[in-house]
Amino acid sequence: MFCDQCGFKNTDDDIFCQQCGNKLIYDQQTESLAAQQSVPATQPAPQQPTSQPVPTTQPIPSTQSNTTPSDAQHPNGDTTNSPVTSPSLVPPTALPPETPASAQQTHNTTPRKKHTFTIVLSIIAALIVIALVATFVTWKMELWGGKTLPNQQALAQELQVKDAKKLKAKDVAKHLKTKGFTVKIERVFSGNTPGTFVGYQGADADSRQSLSQHITVQESAGPGVPQGTVGKPADQIVTTLQNMGVPVHYKQVAVHDKKQHPVGSVVLTSPADGMPLAEADIERGIMVGVASDQDGIPVDIQGMNPDDAQTMLEDMGYTVKTEYKFSSKQYVDKVAATNPALGSPLDEGDSITLYIGADASKTMDLLTEHVGSNSNEDYLKPTLSEVSGTYCKSNVKNPDEDCITLQYIKDSNYFEKLYLQGSENKLMVTPYTQNILRISKIEEYNNLLLKQQKGMFELFAGGGIPQCNGKPFMPSAPAYCINDKPYAGSDISDANPDPATLTDKYVMDDFLAYVPVGSDIKAWQKSDYFDKEALNAVANDKAVDTSRPFIVLRDISQYEETEFSPRDLDSHDLFAPSIIYSDKKLVPMKPAISDKTVYYLVEQSDPDWDMLQDAKVNGAKQIDPLQHADKLTRDTLKEIAGEYMLSSGAGAWADVLTINQDGSYEGDYHDTNMGGASDPDKYPNGQQYVANYSGRLSKAKKNDDGTITMSITYKLHGTAGEVRDIDGVETETTDSQLKDYSEITIYPAGYNNADFSRDIQTWAPWNGDDSYLRKQTQYPVIVASNENGDLAYFNVDEPWQ
Repeated sequence: MFCDQCGFKNTDDDIFCQQCGNKLIYDQQTESLAAQQSVPATQPAPQQPTSQPVPTTQPIPSTQSNTTPSDAQHPNGDTTNSPVTSPSLVPPTALPPETPASAQQTHNTTPRKKHTFTIVLSIIAALIVIALVATFVTWKMELWGGKTLPNQQALAQELQVKDAKKLKAKDVAKHLKTKGFTVKIERVFSGNTPGTFVGYQGADADSRQSLSQHITVQESAGPGVPQGTVGKPADQIVTTLQNMGVPVHYKQVAVHDKKQHPVGSVVLTSPADGMPLAEADIERGIMVGVASDQDGIPVDIQGMNPDDAQTMLEDMGYTVKTEYKFSSKQYVDKVAATNPALGSPLDEGDSITLYIGADASKTMDLLTEHVGSNSNEDYLKPTLSEVSGTYCKSNVKNPDEDCITLQYIKDSNYFEKLYLQGSENKLMVTPYTQNILRISKIEEYNNLLLKQQKGMFELFAGGGIPQCNGKPFMPSAPAYCINDKPYAGSDISDANPDPATLTDKYVMDDFLAYVPVGSDIKAWQKSDYFDKEALNAVANDKAVDTSRPFIVLRDISQYEETEFSPRDLDSHDLFAPSIIYSDKKLVPMKPAISDKTVYYLVEQSDPDWDMLQDAKVNGAKQIDPLQHADKLTRDTLKEIAGEYMLSSGAGAWADVLTINQDGSYEGDYHDTNMGGASDPDKYPNGQQYVANYSGRLSKAKKNDDGTITMSITYKLHGTAGEVRDIDGVETETTDSQLKDYSEITIYPAGYNNADFSRDIQTWAPWNGDDSYLRKQTQYPVIVASNENGDLAYFNVDEPWQ
């Protein structure tokens, strides 16, 4: 296309002229004229008709002499010999501009300008490519656009840790912060060592993450049961629990409502849902209760109306009684717990105790009892079963440190004891006394929390009585503790010993405040019961959860003074309510109350898992309960597997142990009296004490004398003191003597009988026959020892005859 302004030849696709920039408009006539302009300059231009006017200033010469025959246009279209007007006489507007030499020169330089344009485009393209490359390189260098989350191996290299499995989560979090990430740490249960790095929550390693994105670093809390496990089908949690690195046992437990708890679903776990596995239970592993059709106490009876639950259990053939027990708000006036524990297998006729949930409105009812048929006086109970159980902090990292257990024991002689597990000090509601305390006497104990009638009460050891060399000691003339030895009456010659020699002292002992649901906590916090610094320390903590019973346990480590002489009473507060100085204020409590400091009741009591049948779960592997045991433990259990008996006399009583190769054992104790029943008419066939129990042996340790020591656990099936009629026999559940022992010593086969201690020899069936002293045992001998003496269990297959 030719430009109608300058005549430059453009391409048909051009919109503007490449020479002058004029907008190109396609016109057929213009295109024709422009095409003629491209004829070489040596040829005359075509002549337009002469009819057009000419300037008058110029003379008109003869047309014959000024024509160019070869270019003249003939009227008939024949151009041969046709005269034409001279170009100089044609008006300027009649023809396109002449193409001078300068125009020709411009035309000849057009390719050079095209080339320049191409170069410019190339340069721009190159700059764009360079910019893109630079952008990619800087992105790759993570100078912008987020950063890559390093994987475990990369982190190990960057943090110079040889073993990537030993990376600490806190170190990983700190390292990521230096990269610009916002990081938080979340504890998760896993088979990794507690405190180590597990991975990222919600983000994959090696993925690119924006620095505005919060990164969650997972820290191993060790093995445990993830929150939400209960309620899922058992086969859906197999992989998760297998990754905990500990044995996982699936057991059948009874349920009542199979629509609510379908067969095959998880209804119970140990540890409880959302809790870590205690160090002491690592070898045993995780227990999972799976809903089944087996007989026993249904797990889902918890929360039922007590009357409905009792009717249901009695219809199943069980004997049922009810008692009250402090519980969380959701179980008040409902079934809060049972004994035996929920899920336990039972035989027809077995007895069950249903515990009905109680709150602070029943504090005085549960702490008192009516004594004597001829008296209207109520007394405070010396000990409480209603508070027994496990209590844990709101955030449990280590169950051994963050949980406490109140254990209640009642033996066949009805001796009662409540104590903190791990302590031998008896906890009481009242100050130390030989007699139970009348309710009317409470007014005399100004420093007793129970007197405030706010629902709370104290449980404490020592009772405000001084100690002499670690033993309770009541100082009264002429009784003295002189140089850590108690003296009384005629034991001392001087009735007035030197005060410098008196060493009796008050000692800070086990002490806690128990707070049932519904207690007046606000009024308590405003009182002077708590230390002021302790109150300030929890001022910004989360408030305590009042929907659950909790314990405030005195933290002895927070006190500078933990003992003092009774002679300094005027300048010191007491550590516990006292029957002597009841007008004295107690030392203020540390810590104060917050969600972080108290211990909440855990409302789950485990069944005897060893008594439950295994449940078949798809994908679950066959568990070796000794997979974490060392070779000595495995070899020892293999050697001692068998049946052993503890007995003496005519054989009216015996205690039989059956030890299994997997470390579990079952015990069966009986003591039969043909007479002596409390009601011979009701129980014509006599009286019998029985104990069915079980436990585990673990952690073998070789001794210098060739014997081997192992740890032993004990669990009674049923409730001590419970009486049943079995075929006319007054049958009372009691504890085996083995209950009080935590270790056994194994004397290997081939041991010389003469080398046994005299205590062990007295339990041997050959006792009194010295000929056996010259022989060796053919089977191992199991001996339980503590300060009470030795119990020796001999293999029933030992050839004594």
